[in-house]
Amino acid sequence: MLALVLAIAVPMAVLWAYSLQSSIRRGVDGAGALTLSLAQIAAADAQRLVRDSGFLLAGLAQRPKVQALNAADCDGILRDFRNFLPQFANIAIADKAGRVVCSALPQRAGHVASVANAAWFPQVAQANRYVAGHPHVGPISGKWVSVLAYPIKDGQGRFIGAIGLPIDLANYRLLPGNAKLPAGTVLSIVEANGTVVASSDTSQQWIGRPFPEPEIARRASLEKQGRIWLSGRDGARIYGFAPVAGTEWSVISSVPSPELLDQILARAAGAGGALLLLVLLAGGLAYILGRRMVLPVMHIAGAAKAVAGGDLSCRAPVSGPREIEDVARQFNAMLDVRLRTEQKYRDLLEAATDAIVIVDAGRHIVFANAQAERMFGFSGDELIGNPVEMLMPQRCRAEHVELGARYIEQLRPMHKSTARSLIGQRKNGTEFPVEVSLTPLVTDEGVIVSSIIRDVSERKHYEEHLVRLAQYDALTGLPNRHRTDLHLAQAMARADRENMKVALILLDVVRFKEVNDTFGHRAGDRILKAVGERLSESLPESCLLARPGSDEFAVMEILADRAAILRLANDIQDAFAQPLQAEGEEVFLSICAGIAVYPDDGADSETLLKNADVAMHHAKRDGHNCAFYSHDMGARAAERLKLENRLRRALPNGELLLHYQPQVDVHSGRILGVEALVRWHPPGEGLVPPDQFIPLAEETGLIDAIGEWILRTACMQNKAWQEAGLPPLVMAVNISARQFRQKNLAQVVRAALDDSGLEPRWLALEITESMLMTRPDEAVQTLHQIAGMGVAIALDDFGTGYSSLAYLKRFPVRTLKIDRSFVRDIHTDPDDAAIVTAVISLAKSLDLELVAEGVELPQQLDFLRSLKCDSYQGYYFSKPVPQEQCTSILWASHGEGKAG
Repeated sequence: MLALVLAIAVPMAVLWAYSLQSSIRRGVDGAGALTLSLAQIAAADAQRLVRDSGFLLAGLAQRPKVQALNAADCDGILRDFRNFLPQFANIAIADKAGRVVCSALPQRAGHVASVANAAWFPQVAQANRYVAGHPHVGPISGKWVSVLAYPIKDGQGRFIGAIGLPIDLANYRLLPGNAKLPAGTVLSIVEANGTVVASSDTSQQWIGRPFPEPEIARRASLEKQGRIWLSGRDGARIYGFAPVAGTEWSVISSVPSPELLDQILARAAGAGGALLLLVLLAGGLAYILGRRMVLPVMHIAGAAKAVAGGDLSCRAPVSGPREIEDVARQFNAMLDVRLRTEQKYRDLLEAATDAIVIVDAGRHIVFANAQAERMFGFSGDELIGNPVEMLMPQRCRAEHVELGARYIEQLRPMHKSTARSLIGQRKNGTEFPVEVSLTPLVTDEGVIVSSIIRDVSERKHYEEHLVRLAQYDALTGLPNRHRTDLHLAQAMARADRENMKVALILLDVVRFKEVNDTFGHRAGDRILKAVGERLSESLPESCLLARPGSDEFAVMEILADRAAILRLANDIQDAFAQPLQAEGEEVFLSICAGIAVYPDDGADSETLLKNADVAMHHAKRDGHNCAFYSHDMGARAAERLKLENRLRRALPNGELLLHYQPQVDVHSGRILGVEALVRWHPPGEGLVPPDQFIPLAEETGLIDAIGEWILRTACMQNKAWQEAGLPPLVMAVNISARQFRQKNLAQVVRAALDDSGLEPRWLALEITESMLMTRPDEAVQTLHQIAGMGVAIALDDFGTGYSSLAYLKRFPVRTLKIDRSFVRDIHTDPDDAAIVTAVISLAKSLDLELVAEGVELPQQLDFLRSLKCDSYQGYYFSKPVPQEQCTSILWASHGEGKAG
């Protein structure tokens, strides 16, 4: 009977201990593995956000408008980009001092935000690379943010500012909203110092505070990846943690441990004690109870064997004595708990946005979630049991088999590999790029490898788009300056191999600025696009066409000699014999070409481009269509640059001065006015001729400041003569074309009059006909504003330009100045005499005053007097003289007068 009792009790105890131990081990292993997978999925999402943001910021940081650090240039760009980035609170640019100069969100009126004290800004400034910042409250958005920042560098790679994307931490979602997670699951992103960056727990504000379990945060920082079961203030929880590559962040996932496991242990222990007590007390009834006890135990043993074989649907019949029924119920309850736990984590895997495929040591698929089925087009039955190589192209399978075997040999359990880019293949044969992360796990059944597979087709397209933005011109689609350098380097290498030459032809669209100013920027853009298309159509296919600058194009070709290069340049000129269209009007454009040849004119792309630019500007200044680079051009360009640098210092150093040429009444000889003419006298040198520095000042924009100085100085000098007792006279001041285009010209004139105290009637502004032809509507408005002050308008060099009677009637012109080219031969050339006669007759009929320029001979003056011309100026009376000498002339004229 004792044997019968032992035969009943011992198997019961062994069965209970075995089932309890097996369930605990599998439950803990499964829960830990799945909790780790949850952390890995969220970390992969965060890593993708950081990496994609880095690509975006790198592309933006290379844009010239961003590098300019000018709100007028980049605010619009940032607003456009932010419309596609809802997960970010703002996008902004700071200069190297930390001042926010551009922002997608508007800044408070009169206030410029600063990020100089933000922890991320010194990081990106000192490291001069991409960084992820600590959580803080954004100075503009007012939200909790963590800034992803990228340095903005100048052409020498020096830090000049930073562009930042602040992640809106309150609204950041660690997993899609439709993901089904076990109740109580919490996902957090934590910094290395334990500070919470983002959390799915919305019950309280965790952002910027320490992680509630410091030990978990410490282990996540040190071990990078792992899982742990910990009893804390919120009860027992299973934690998994994984790093976010490229940052100091970790993702920590936590799931409440199944409370039923403790209940199973308690009930199983109680049942075992009851069973032992039953055996001791039922010795006398062993034979009778034996038949009732042995059969239920055998049923439970059979169910346990089936469970051990993997059949979790098997249940033990609840029969026999009450104690055995309790054991059977507890055994069945334990299996239910395990099934529910596994179902929760299976649901989590099924809800993942990435494909998850688990393979065994033989590379056969043992699990594939729904996203894997959707991604590859196979059903679950088609995937399970087949080699994982079925998910990749045939050409890649042999290599994958070899790499897979090596990976299994060298695996480190629970160590997640770096994401690797591979090619996937769908059931229909289409290929697509994927990113795969592997995590090996050691289980009772052996080694398995969990693969997280992400379809990166969209990201690849986005990266290609960023590359295109960085290397191609957005308007014409042609390679930009950066891409031109790459192609030029490749062409040079090929030319060296084939003993050929590389011709670099830099093309400038002559007078494009006038077209742009006349028809507007949109029409100008269309013209540039049409120029690119015409060049593409006219060039051989072997040529590379690029747009390295605003109105400049570059043509690159490998040719044998200079004759072939010149033929190519001529073909380009011929392509523009026919007009282009702008706003319904025909526009004739010409192309100015500068040619540099490798290796003759430069051994690298930068030198070749610079020398082609020098040749192009040389041809443009000399009025030629084309010019080959020569070494003396470089010397002249250097001299021109030196002259420009000296001219920039001339005004602040007081090197500019005014000379004055009197304007004399033809009949009385009385001085009616003077014309102010600027001169440049560098220290220790003679006067620099105006035709050397005035065009340079126009080209560089220095004429704006010089013109204002001339106007103010001339007004003050005229007022000084009046205060000294000289009769009032008119001071004539030339206005440059660049000055005339400034919208504030009337304000500049008013300021000069106010500062000097000169009455407007004693000032005349001289303009040319060509100025009136550029944007005539704006010219009318500007001239009426000036004439409304009482300032006279004189039309200089009349007869050399358009000579439009309509414009004389439309504009408030008071004086016509007859150009010296007609006056020079007026007494000997009948044509010049006829032209001057007609101009004087026209001025008299329109009640306009006349001034003849360039009078050097008495015969010229006599002819003008016979036609009743009003006044003249020229060397016959006086050349332009300094202020002191002009003052003496004015006093002499005032005292005694002078006849013509």
